[in-house]
Amino acid sequence: MRINRKNLLWILVNLALLVLIYLIKNLWISDSLKVQIRAVGILSIIILCITIIMVFSVKKKLDCFSIFFVLAFFFMFSQHCLVILNCYPSDIMILSHRVSQSALYDTGFLVLESLILLNIGYLLVSKSQKNQLEISERSIDISRKSIYYAGLYLFFISLIPTIMILSRNIYLTFTVGYGERMLNESYRVSGINNTLGILASFMVPALLALFISRNKEQKWIVYIMAIYMLLYTLSGSRINTMILLVGIFYIQNTFFSKIDIKKIIKYSAAIFILFFVFSMVSSVRTNINETSSLPKVVAESSKDIMENNVIIATLAETGYTFLATATVVDNCPYPEPYQYGISYLSGIIYVIPNGLTGNIYNKIGSTDENFKRYLNTYGSGIGSSFIAEAYWNFGYGSLVLMIAFGFILGKLSLSVEEAMQNYDYFKIFLLMYAFITIVFYVRSDTRTFFRNFIWFGLPFVVIATFIRQKLKKNYKKD
Repeated sequence: MRINRKNLLWILVNLALLVLIYLIKNLWISDSLKVQIRAVGILSIIILCITIIMVFSVKKKLDCFSIFFVLAFFFMFSQHCLVILNCYPSDIMILSHRVSQSALYDTGFLVLESLILLNIGYLLVSKSQKNQLEISERSIDISRKSIYYAGLYLFFISLIPTIMILSRNIYLTFTVGYGERMLNESYRVSGINNTLGILASFMVPALLALFISRNKEQKWIVYIMAIYMLLYTLSGSRINTMILLVGIFYIQNTFFSKIDIKKIIKYSAAIFILFFVFSMVSSVRTNINETSSLPKVVAESSKDIMENNVIIATLAETGYTFLATATVVDNCPYPEPYQYGISYLSGIIYVIPNGLTGNIYNKIGSTDENFKRYLNTYGSGIGSSFIAEAYWNFGYGSLVLMIAFGFILGKLSLSVEEAMQNYDYFKIFLLMYAFITIVFYVRSDTRTFFRNFIWFGLPFVVIATFIRQKLKKNYKKD
């Protein structure tokens, strides 16, 4: 593996950071929880700044890795940042003592070390020397149309199931609450009984494909995506909204156009509105129940959010992922033993229909479910992260996995850039679908990755390949 000088220099910088973090953790001590949190938060900001400088030094542009890294930072350290600014709600979780102080401290350094090792893995990817391929306009047109028509086909297949499921979830969320909705039998069905859910799951790849392959004048696709994300968010969930927004942001600003000042202003306004909507949904879904009045809950939630500052409220909630990770560190390997790769194996098994495996996947359990009783009992779990799951499997040995994860993200970033450079719509779709699926695991288990990618990504490619062959034949006839 040949590494260029610039990458090698940055690897040395990150190794120095790793040594510095290790020394601070073992030589510096404070009995104050707030002081410890502020120290870890300041270190996280320094590492974030160095990483952003590193990526733009190596790539001179935004890439998939940098988006993943920034999201990981906010989901892990946003509550730390609020404590640094001494500007946080009274019920902020990181100061609630639901997780031991020692676990919070150790988890902070575990996450810092993990992020640095992600950087090192990313830097091990050598920049491709491939030049832009000379591809005919006809080939590009065939590639684009095949993805577009496949997107249309799966969009209409998933449309009715999506409307039915979103309608049901919105009703349950605003009547009995999100926690009860997650425990509802209709949400937890599997196998043939979950046919509607399986069909509805094609909506995200269909919308992504339509957005990638659209012509600029096709505004209806953008409107449909906006409606879907609004309804999905109203249902009490937000993950599909988040991953679609990440995909749209990256594709729009790398494949279709470049970022400028006007766009930055627009994005800032959109992010503020999004913060408000997410905070509102979170507050309503937590406080609503069978005896409460929806208008009253909405009014109270709006008042609380405006009084407490929507940005602060959102950052406080975002940083909850760190608490989920710290809960794993606090209770593993005792009373919860290491899994030694079982959760990753369960992800591979999950590709096979549950009926053929005796439902092994559900019997193994997840980080989200296994550790929820140590933090709270709200909903079906406490969430997770790729770092929490890795630690649950291998303890501090999981740090080696972070280098591999960084390398995979680096390869993915490079492959997406090459596909966009050559207008290879097949690869753009497949790689971007993989990327937005990976982004989900900033705050969840990776156990469902293979199933989601294979079940809902590969059928799309099969359909698009069939359409492409038909288009080629038609062009030859012409």
